[in-house]
Amino acid sequence: MAVPDGAVPGEDEPGGSLALAVELDAHGEEIWLDLKEFWNFDLIEFIGGRCYGTVRQIFAMMRHLPEGSRYVAIMSAPMDDDKADKPTPEIDPEIEAAMERRHWTQDRKMQALLINAVRDLTLVTGHWEKGKEPKFPVLGPPEWRGETAAKKKKPLTNNDVLKALGWNGVNSFG
Repeated sequence: MAVPDGAVPGEDEPGGSLALAVELDAHGEEIWLDLKEFWNFDLIEFIGGRCYGTVRQIFAMMRHLPEGSRYVAIMSAPMDDDKADKPTPEIDPEIEAAMERRHWTQDRKMQALLINAVRDLTLVTGHWEKGKEPKFPVLGPPEWRGETAAKKKKPLTNNDVLKALGWNGVNSFG
């Protein structure tokens, strides 16, 4: 970044921000790599005072990172509050979810949908012998492939609703 008119490198040190420090503590590696890759902004130079910029500019660059960036992937990954109850797995699910989100951007999802549609059309229109039709894997994020452990809720019945309202059956009115 160019030094603005009137600013003297070394004397006009860039100011700090508690919010930026918190973000850097939590996701410093992702922010540093993304700012360097997408904005050609060296965060280390900024912190060292050798590059002029403001915290507001850094947050603006972070807000406008593309969908496939590391920081956006980490921030869009679901946060699990019940981690303390489980032992730490070999692969951290938060990082794995972030990497899946980084990999499956909108354009890649659209391309996977197109490939899956062509495969489905091939299965439907082909003349296959019984039991000899090809098995095509589903391309896309894990939730498309059925790999996520989604908790399925039992559908509510009328009795469940009535019990929730305090009705215990025909004899409840006495």
